[in-house]
Amino acid sequence: MENLKPLTVTRRTFLTTGAAAVVTTMASSRIIASVGQKRSLGVALVGLGYYSTDLLAPALQLTKNCHLAGIVTGTPEKAKAWKEKYGLKDKNIYNYQNFDQIKDNPDIDIV
Repeated sequence: MENLKPLTVTRRTFLTTGAAAVVTTMASSRIIASVGQKRSLGVALVGLGYYSTDLLAPALQLTKNCHLAGIVTGTPEKAKAWKEKYGLKDKNIYNYQNFDQIKDNPDIDIV
């Protein structure tokens, strides 16, 4: 007991851990539903700041079971650049006025 250190939780560790838990929980139902289908899960990124641009999108290019399928952004220039860079379909590019429709998109499994 003497060697125990107090747990320090930063905003970054909280968000990272929380996001991982949410994605895992949400993806598990999709994965269970697609067992035997061997399909890649489509991921949509909301907000194209540093975390999405420099970490998530590049990481999704390296995965076998997930792929970048869509984005949500409020900047038309970013939408165009991401469409060209990642080959996104027009129907998978959302803005903040229509992103609630993403739930009806069969290409997108995880947001």
